[in-house]
Amino acid sequence: MDSEKIATNHVELAISKTGHLVSHINSNDKEPSWDGDVEVYKKSGHVHAKADLILKVPVQVKGHIKPNLKKKSIKYSIQYSDLRNYLYVGGTIFFVVYFDKEDEHYTIYYVGLLPFDLKKMLKDYKGDFSKCKSIELKVFPTKKKISMISSLISRIT
Repeated sequence: MDSEKIATNHVELAISKTGHLVSHINSNDKEPSWDGDVEVYKKSGHVHAKADLILKVPVQVKGHIKPNLKKKSIKYSIQYSDLRNYLYVGGTIFFVVYFDKEDEHYTIYYVGLLPFDLKKMLKDYKGDFSKCKSIELKVFPTKKKISMISSLISRIT
């Protein structure tokens, strides 16, 4: 079972339902800290004009088989080297997808790692980039919620 491919497929499907976001996420990628990016547009729709592009946000997607999928938030460990890389590019949206063995049920969690937050997280850094920092992720909405998307966009821009 290719957990990364399953996870990226679930994230891409969820993003495609928003209307404001367009994903370009690769499974089995070779980038050091990212799996692709998401384009953020001012106007909702299936076809977007270049003039409506607000920004591109790098994304990272992790997939795991986990039977307990009902939590509203999770903790996930991210290496300090990745946090530093996310800061260098101006932030990243980090996704974790938990799904059962049959991939019948899944939950997508996310966190927007913005420069301000990343700088605070990196203050804990003690000189070993292989060490990890535990981060809290929230459930990604499964329905089209423009208010949540608008809130995320306003924090990024």
